[in-house]
Amino acid sequence: CINGPGLHGIKKNIFERRAELINYVDNHEGASQENDPLINTNVETEFYFDYIVPQLKFSDAAIQEVLGKTGNPNPAKRPNCFSCGYPTCRDKAVAVLEGMAEIEMCIPYMRRLAENKASLLIETTPNGVVVINDQFEILTMNNAFKKFFYASDSLIGKPISYLFDPEYFYRLATEDLDQLEETKKYEKYNNIVFHQSFYKLKKEKQYVGIFINVTNNITNKTKLDALRETTISQAQELLRHQINMAQG
Repeated sequence: CINGPGLHGIKKNIFERRAELINYVDNHEGASQENDPLINTNVETEFYFDYIVPQLKFSDAAIQEVLGKTGNPNPAKRPNCFSCGYPTCRDKAVAVLEGMAEIEMCIPYMRRLAENKASLLIETTPNGVVVINDQFEILTMNNAFKKFFYASDSLIGKPISYLFDPEYFYRLATEDLDQLEETKKYEKYNNIVFHQSFYKLKKEKQYVGIFINVTNNITNKTKLDALRETTISQAQELLRHQINMAQG
């Protein structure tokens, strides 16, 4: 009724289906025995304690293919962590082939997948991201950061002071602060303006800097403010002229 094999076409989630079933039971009286479609149906069955379900045999190549999908084809690298409910990664791969388990039940695999997606997101974001250690040395930086500050991978392991004043990172390290935000112009780098955010990773003893390019926003705002001032000045001049004309 709730999550049976015949419900694939129903878009409602399992919680909505469960609520509908409970509501139906609460608001409908049980059918009389006269109208019970099962009244003349034999629904008996038998169970045998000594019956053993025949185990399917799968080739080593098929098992290795499943293990390869979770990144564990090498026996030495299989965690056998039991988090999927099976004692070994190989047992779980066999269960996948039997249709009794899913590849996504592998927790280490799903964690690696999430980490890869997070890394891809950081690498493709238009905002600059840099991570440094507690010695203020660069651990990693994404492509946007490299572009903003004309940096390359040769700076990995070098002090962040090679690129700019690490004042904000120092403050995070020495003051009782978890995060700092500020908008700043970097004249050294073609007057680019960043809205920058810095925060600490306490457990890892690392610091993260995120740089959002707002140069165009600042420039457009400056132009708009100048246009407003010019318009107001012209309107005031026109008003004074009209007053002089009226008084003359």
